[in-house]
Amino acid sequence: MLSPALGQEFANTVGFSTPSEEVREAETYEVIARWALMTSMGLLEEVLEASDWFCELHDMGEIETDDEDSFHRILVSHGVSLINKLLDSEKVIMVMEEEDGMYDD
Repeated sequence: MLSPALGQEFANTVGFSTPSEEVREAETYEVIARWALMTSMGLLEEVLEASDWFCELHDMGEIETDDEDSFHRILVSHGVSLINKLLDSEKVIMVMEEEDGMYDD
C-alpha cells in the first residue's frame, strides 16, 4: 500500500506537478483521516478480503495478466467487484446523479 509520500512520488512520475509543502501536508492529513475512517468502519477489511480473493484467483491461473489490455480489464473487474462487495456489505451506499435528459422519452 502506498504511503502519502510514496503516492506523491508516484504521481510525480506520471506527470503531476509537485505540490507546495502546505498542500502536501493537507493531502497527507486527508489521506490519513480517510484511512482511519475506512479502518474504523470495517471497509479496509472488506477491501483486503476482496484483494486476497483476487490474488488467489491469479495464483490459481484463473486470471491472466500477460499484456497491458488484459491487466487493465482485470483491474476494472476487481474495481467493480469491490464496489459490489462494499454495497452488499451495506457499509457503503451508492448515490447516482441524474444526467440531463437521462429519463426523457
